Amino acid sequence: MVPLMGTNRTNAGQAYYDSSTSSVAFWYGECKFMGLAMDKDNDMNAWSPVWITDTVGTARMTIANSELVWNDDRFGSWLVCNHSGKYELMYWDVITNQGIDTDMCAKVQLITENL
Repeated sequence: MVPLMGTNRTNAGQAYYDSSTSSVAFWYGECKFMGLAMDKDNDMNAWSPVWITDTVGTARMTIANSELVWNDDRFGSWLVCNHSGKYELMYWDVITNQGIDTDMCAKVQLITENL
């Protein structure tokens, strides 16, 4: 499942940082969670997909200055990209050494909040 971004905070998913696995999980009720998974694709685009999966999320997520980042050499920043009117969460894959197509994507920060 592709994580979609929107402006309605009341409909937003609840994500939790799990320090024991250094991953991010999304709660969807009754103690059920899904993980945020990073995809290291080989298509040489400047962006790479992010998925929500039924397994534990990708490790090496960190929180620094209230911002969620992936501690990996390929991670440049989070992106939100417009695909047919849907705004999908992706990441800037700096291994391609390409800039971001700003007609399609915008760099964003994922800021944490203590509830």
